[in-house]
Amino acid sequence: MLAAFGLLKWNQAGEEGSASSSGASVEGSPGEEEEEGRVVEMETDVYGLDGYRLTRVPRGSPGARLKILLPDMERPRTFYFAETAKRKSVVFATTVERPVGIVFGESSEGRVVITQVDKGTDAYRKSQVAKLGEGDRFSAPEVGDRVRACSSINFFYSQASLFGVKPPARTVVLFGTEGKSFDEFCSALSKSQVSDGDLTLVLERDKEEESSR
Repeated sequence: MLAAFGLLKWNQAGEEGSASSSGASVEGSPGEEEEEGRVVEMETDVYGLDGYRLTRVPRGSPGARLKILLPDMERPRTFYFAETAKRKSVVFATTVERPVGIVFGESSEGRVVITQVDKGTDAYRKSQVAKLGEGDRFSAPEVGDRVRACSSINFFYSQASLFGVKPPARTVVLFGTEGKSFDEFCSALSKSQVSDGDLTLVLERDKEEESSR
């Protein structure tokens, strides 16, 4: 399915023509892509993630669609996350204050998972509130959740930046973990700082696990 996606670039403040340090570019027309001789209709204003790159999403693709607002966005953007779990699962976004106090690890399936949430942190407090039934269960990180994306930093180069007139724009973006290694995730996670604001995580949790708690 990813082969049908056309690559997009993150645009700094909606400015067309800026280049990303990830090397992403725009391919194909906004509403359709050609795959193996047939036209595939793409969803409008819905984006998948391939690492730092935004990808177009074929209309009707099964999966979750979440509206997420990052610090450098003027308005929320809808992101698509394909179904990956063998069991029914829920994909949700959450934001936690720094210091995050979350330990990440790699599952036997090669996916990034939460292995520990430290006491005294915002993440822990939100998790406890959710467990007490005082908040949305799918709004706080818990041990065992799979990480589908995290906020990170990327640099965007305008024409002025390319010629050294001004520095590239340091921008908060989402990094998608699907198909990426644990080391790549750790690298993306380490790029953001306290000054970049809270950490945004997109997590996936099995419904069967949820019902047994």
